[in-house]
Amino acid sequence: MRDSHTLQVLVVDDSADIRFMLRMFLEDAGMEVCEASSGIAALARLDDASSRPDVVVLDQRMPELTGLEVARALVARADHPPLVLFSAYLHPVLQAEAQELGVATVDKTDLPALIDVLRDTAGIAA
Repeated sequence: MRDSHTLQVLVVDDSADIRFMLRMFLEDAGMEVCEASSGIAALARLDDASSRPDVVVLDQRMPELTGLEVARALVARADHPPLVLFSAYLHPVLQAEAQELGVATVDKTDLPALIDVLRDTAGIAA
């Protein structure tokens, strides 16, 4: 477990307002945040090993690629950061699919839980 490392989070959401809100919330919690406005942009960013985040937060409902589709593409790679699906649409089937891929899920209404899951998923102490 790393404890002297600032957690670096990639927030992937098509809503600029949600990305801004998450940036403010996560930075207030001591994390570094980078953003992608789509699943395609996130995959392109993650192709660059020099800017790899510790964990990726994915919205589910995005144009072009959903969060789960991005997760599937990343899981197919040999080495990917931990993934968290952060959505207001976490129905049981979606949660089961995410769990099968090893993707954590957090409801968009539970910001404190997101902080806990990010730290736990990345293995970084508070």
